[in-house]
Amino acid sequence: MTPEIELQLLKQKLERLENFMNSFVFSDRYISQKHLQLAEARDINFGSNKGTRIAPVTTQKLSFWGQTPISQPSSTGETAGMTTPGGTNATNQSTFTGNNGSTAYTISDLVSHLKNLGFLKKDN
Repeated sequence: MTPEIELQLLKQKLERLENFMNSFVFSDRYISQKHLQLAEARDINFGSNKGTRIAPVTTQKLSFWGQTPISQPSSTGETAGMTTPGGTNATNQSTFTGNNGSTAYTISDLVSHLKNLGFLKKDN
C-alpha cells in the first residue's frame, strides 16, 4: 500500500472518529443499546438548581428490584384489599394489599419502607 493511500485511509478513520466524538460530546442525550452497570459504591449525582426527572412522561415504564416495568399508576380510591380487626374502621392493625397480590401491609409498614428507601425523611 502506498503512503498516499495509507494517509487517505488514516484521514477517513480520523474523520469517522471525529464525527463519533462530536455526536457523543455535543449531543443533548446519549442513547445506548446496552445495559448500564455501575461499579460498587458509586453514586449518581444530579444538579441542584432545576432538578432531574426520571421517566418524565407518564407512559414511560419503570420498575425496581426485578418487577415488571409499568407506566405511572393512575388508580385512586382503591377500596378492596383492606383487612380490619373487629369492624370497618381502620386501626393501627389494619392491613392493606391494594387489591394487588396477597402480601398485606400496615400503614406503619409502608411508612417504614418509604423512610428506608429515602422517600420520606428518617431522623437518625
